[in-house]
Amino acid sequence: MRVLGFPAGAAILMTYMFIGFHILCDDFFVPALNVLCEKFGLPDDIAGATFMAAGCATTALSGRLWSSRGCHRKDFVASNITMA
Repeated sequence: MRVLGFPAGAAILMTYMFIGFHILCDDFFVPALNVLCEKFGLPDDIAGATFMAAGCATTALSGRLWSSRGCHRKDFVASNITMA
């Protein structure tokens, strides 16, 4: 038996999560990115693309670090750089 309130509840929950993510990024990520831009002397557009790409690749890098603990760390970084 299908529950009729599930699609509406899921839509409300997704909207709530997207709004929360928007607030979190505006209040914390953007100011932190501005500080990093000033510290390293990077233009805003280059820094935004660089740090967003690094943030997206962090999960893959940490997964490789944990899955193959027998090798040296430089091997993990090199293998992730060559895959990108």
